[in-house]
Amino acid sequence: MNETYYIPANFTDAGRVMGLFELRNLVEAVILVLPVLYFCLVLLPLELTAKITVTLIIVVPLGGFGLIGVRDDSLTRWLGAWLRWRRARRLMTYRGGGTKYTMDLKQLLFGGGAKAPAAEPFRDSIQAWLPIKNIVGGVVVTKDGRFVKILEVLPVNIYLKSPNDRENIISSYAAWLKIAPDDLQIEARTLPADTADYVERMKEFAAHEPNESCREMIEDNIKEIGQGVASNALRHRFFLIFQYEGRMHAKGRTTAAIVQRLNEEADTARRYLDGCELEVLEPSFADDFILKLLYEIINKRTSRRVQLPEGVFDMTTAVHGIYEE
Repeated sequence: MNETYYIPANFTDAGRVMGLFELRNLVEAVILVLPVLYFCLVLLPLELTAKITVTLIIVVPLGGFGLIGVRDDSLTRWLGAWLRWRRARRLMTYRGGGTKYTMDLKQLLFGGGAKAPAAEPFRDSIQAWLPIKNIVGGVVVTKDGRFVKILEVLPVNIYLKSPNDRENIISSYAAWLKIAPDDLQIEARTLPADTADYVERMKEFAAHEPNESCREMIEDNIKEIGQGVASNALRHRFFLIFQYEGRMHAKGRTTAAIVQRLNEEADTARRYLDGCELEVLEPSFADDFILKLLYEIINKRTSRRVQLPEGVFDMTTAVHGIYEE
């Protein structure tokens, strides 16, 4: 027998003081306020009324700052995240023309300190500059020892949702961000719309349509698309990208253990984003999906004309000698 459990809209208020402040924020606010309160009352050389006024001016904002925290996080948690970022940060710059570019999907996968191989069997070849060593279990392994996971997310228009649904979506997304990897990137790709599948479906409909007038309308529609009516149409693809971090604590330092740990992080993201009404695609062949995505990024124009066949990853493995453990 299936049972339905309804999650209330204020489920994120559980465990909060007065339904507003987390207990951790309250403790930190008390720790901040008590020393300042003591020094103000004991050391200020003022009369009682003036002393109370000055103390309130100092203590109330300080206590409020401790209760609210920074960006919906407690002070110590935010400070710890900032220190971890400060120690592990990377600066990526482009030295041509004096212009700096921020890190994007291509830089994360192909740039950022990737070392050239010691031996170059093919001069000026793709193998010489492409710093990707392998694709294992849907995870990109770079030559400098990084493991990168890429997830494709189907978007949802939040402005079409009711106010309660919007609040629930934002709460679920905020809850996931608190446990998400520190180095997280959201990438959006804008591409010309691919009308080939649409035209094929319309041809199938025309072949099975018994009404001659409907067939003529379908054929006119196909001709209009072929003449470029949909040439200005665009499609958008959204990706979540993160890499393996030391705090993920994989069981062992083997490639298989790290890949498994990243896939666990991906499953966690799917569960939380499902509460945001976002669907994280789970392709049947993860390695093929990553290989096709990299092919589209590197060969933007060619990939629109030449599609990679199914099972292409298995075809390239034996040829290019991708390593296996």
